[in-house]
Amino acid sequence: MDRSSHLSPVWKPYAEAARALGFRLTETALRPGRSGSRLDNLTRRLQKELDRMMQRAFDALPGGGEPACAPGCDHCCRTLRVTVSPIEVFAIIHRLRESHAPDPALEARLTAPQTGNLRPCPLLADGVCLVYTSRPLACRGCVSGDASLCAA
Repeated sequence: MDRSSHLSPVWKPYAEAARALGFRLTETALRPGRSGSRLDNLTRRLQKELDRMMQRAFDALPGGGEPACAPGCDHCCRTLRVTVSPIEVFAIIHRLRESHAPDPALEARLTAPQTGNLRPCPLLADGVCLVYTSRPLACRGCVSGDASLCAA
């Protein structure tokens, strides 16, 4: 089943382009002899490209819509189940090691077993993402033009 089948036709081309780009860049980065820094660079390139795609999609909306997302707006982080690729996990770990001292509470949240119930993202602290600049592509794609709809 096509994972993007639930997307609006407006977003579908962007999702398909991001997926294809991610596949090509990942395949290149994982060739024999590649280093961890290449994986980090790959992740950053993917993130920047998806951010550009999302902005183009918002620019194409009637009236040139703007994202309503802002610091403290954490509805997506509390209600959506997000999966990440192995490369994104490496980027998140790298970001956490760069910016945070070891934190047993964070480690417990990250390693807690998943249950059938949704729980807030373990990287969410006081309504703010601890790794916002390195957040997964799935999170970057959760963008809204109306925060009140997300709250509802």
